[in-house]
Amino acid sequence: MKIRLKDIIQGKTYVWRLEFYEDEAMQTVLDVSGHSFAFIAENSSGTNIITLANAAFVSGASNVRTVTLSSSTTAGYAAAVLNYELEVTLPDATVERWMYGTITIKPEIV
Repeated sequence: MKIRLKDIIQGKTYVWRLEFYEDEAMQTVLDVSGHSFAFIAENSSGTNIITLANAAFVSGASNVRTVTLSSSTTAGYAAAVLNYELEVTLPDATVERWMYGTITIKPEIV
């Protein structure tokens, strides 16, 4: 599914909450307890700028994962528009791309 993620502002904490459902009406929770997540965002040259392994995806409810990037982490990112993809490894070891799109890193306006 192609999704444009909310902007990352340099020097600001970034919280990305993911909720997974089996249906478009978001009525049936998708239990992702046995799933592993990997996120990569790269610049137009193909250089990986953001790489997040499964440990970055903190469990909440069985269908929720939250990623938090600290202000010191986002301060180190150069302003850019990045292409990203979220890959999920299912309990049977199948790897699927669940999301892709763009994310923008913007300078902090003081």
